[in-house]
Amino acid sequence: MSEQSLDVIVKGILSYQNEKIYKNLGALMKESENKILLVNALKKLDGYEKGYVAYAVWGKGWQDR
Repeated sequence: MSEQSLDVIVKGILSYQNEKIYKNLGALMKESENKILLVNALKKLDGYEKGYVAYAVWGKGWQDR
């Protein structure tokens, strides 16, 4: 995973109209390097968008991550 690919993934999540959890992304975020990339991508977003993307990656427990 790279910063550029994660930016594309985040844009795709934000463009999707229904709430969906991407379990594969959650699994990828177990690696600290990927989690850092996601945190950096989230910093570029507005508040509600951050929550929307975090929910799509981790589901209901996203606030604990």
